[in-house]
Amino acid sequence: MPPITRFVECPNCRMLLEVGVTQCPECREPISPDYAARSAFTVVLNTAACRVAKDIRDRSRIMALIVVGESIFLFLLDRRIFVPLFWLTVVTDDNAAVNDRDLVSKIRPISSR
Repeated sequence: MPPITRFVECPNCRMLLEVGVTQCPECREPISPDYAARSAFTVVLNTAACRVAKDIRDRSRIMALIVVGESIFLFLLDRRIFVPLFWLTVVTDDNAAVNDRDLVSKIRPISSR
C-alpha cells in the first residue's frame, strides 16, 4: 500500500494544504500549529478508514462467491456421507419403526363431552 500523504484542512474554506503552512493561500485564514497537527491526524485517519472500507467492499464480492461455493460443497459432502448412514439406520431399525407405529395406533384422540 502506498503511504498516506498528510494534509491540513483549512478551517474556513476546507481546502487541503501542505503540512507546515501557517496561512491558507485562498482565504488567508491563519492556521495554528496545534490545529494543523489535529487536522493532519484527522485527514490521515479518514483516508485510512476510506481505504479499509474500499478494501472491504472489493473483497465482499469475491467472499460472497466463496461462501456460496463452500455451502454447495458442504451440502453435497453431507449428502454423500450422511444420507447412506441414515438409510442404513432406517434399514436396521425396522423393528423399532414397527413398534413406534403400534404406539401411535394406540393413541386415541380426546373426545369432547
